[in-house]
Amino acid sequence: MPKVDEWITGVYAIRNLVNGKRYVGSAAQGLLVRRRNHWSALRQNKHSNIHLQAAWNKYGREGFVFQILERCSPVECVPREQH
Repeated sequence: MPKVDEWITGVYAIRNLVNGKRYVGSAAQGLLVRRRNHWSALRQNKHSNIHLQAAWNKYGREGFVFQILERCSPVECVPREQH
């Protein structure tokens, strides 16, 4: 798996280690920043995705990993995420 550096852009997944479900997204401004934003919102119980938030509340931080699925240029992020 590629190292998460602030400058890397691409498609990622937040994977639930307990049930295998995934939240897939893209980061056109850096994967590290996007991961920090997700973790912060989840810790504060303010994530916009209610299903991900409910799972986080149930399983805690230990139940999730952030995985880079694909590196791509910023303009390719949304099309590759939707693929």
